[in-house]
Amino acid sequence: MNNLNKNIKLWYAKLKKGNIGEDIVKQHLIEKYPEYDILAHIQSKSHWIDFIIMNKENLDIKFCEVKTKEKWRKFDAIGFDEEDYKYYVLLHNKTGEEIFIYFVEELKSEIRLLKLSEAIKYDDLGETYRHYANKTVNWYINKHTKFVSHLSDYDKKLLKEINEEIKNINDDTYN
Repeated sequence: MNNLNKNIKLWYAKLKKGNIGEDIVKQHLIEKYPEYDILAHIQSKSHWIDFIIMNKENLDIKFCEVKTKEKWRKFDAIGFDEEDYKYYVLLHNKTGEEIFIYFVEELKSEIRLLKLSEAIKYDDLGETYRHYANKTVNWYINKHTKFVSHLSDYDKKLLKEINEEIKNINDDTYN
């Protein structure tokens, strides 16, 4: 298989993994906010906000983003691309609405929550860890994020299967 086909397979597998994380968080949102409507993107492409939830009664709006990944083992931190962070801050400043960033954290099998307003505060205080080679900004899991719930055995199984698929594609890429 040529590198182009491998890259396409890898991209698709990572998209599938992201969709699994989004489904996990969507179920959480349905249970936690039954009075809210959940609006989700419909395109199978990269996007920077996964859900908008709205309450018709009190006109409350929340933006939700889902990150499905492992924490940094060395630093007990988790984060995302610096460019995404800048967009979230712009959206937050322009709308005044909160952005909920959910981490489907695989090593601990948990869902964690970081509100963008708090992320900005921690960043301003210099409490974030930046990995400049990867251009990411990271927050410390136990200090900055809030535990939401454990992953179900079924969710753990789905994530394990997709991680094995990604590993096999990566292994095939380097062999």
